[in-house]
Amino acid sequence: MNLQQIFDKTASHLLKQGIQSTFEDTDRCAYRGQDGSMCAVGCLINDDAYNWYLEGTSVDDCKKVQKALRNSGIEFDTDGQVMRLLIMLQGIHDTKEESDWAASLRALANELGLKFDMRGIR
Repeated sequence: MNLQQIFDKTASHLLKQGIQSTFEDTDRCAYRGQDGSMCAVGCLINDDAYNWYLEGTSVDDCKKVQKALRNSGIEFDTDGQVMRLLIMLQGIHDTKEESDWAASLRALANELGLKFDMRGIR
């Protein structure tokens, strides 16, 4: 997947889901949360590449998360743009209110020179 495809898949997922993915009875973010929810990075990890031990870690400092992403078709480039995008997407999910996600995703797309099209998302 290229940067635009990663962004499109994640933006569409977050805006359709409309809720933060958290552990049951907590507000801690989760790659796979209650009721089948998934975070911005979690939605990129295939079911067969996911394992509970990924939880509680960040995409930028956990080789296991990066391996799960690679096993799901995400390739990391040598200039770090894929990692930068993933960190920023994870930050939007983890720190922004759901009502601010669309504006935050639009700003991120503008910053990275990506397209953001909400048609067909809601």
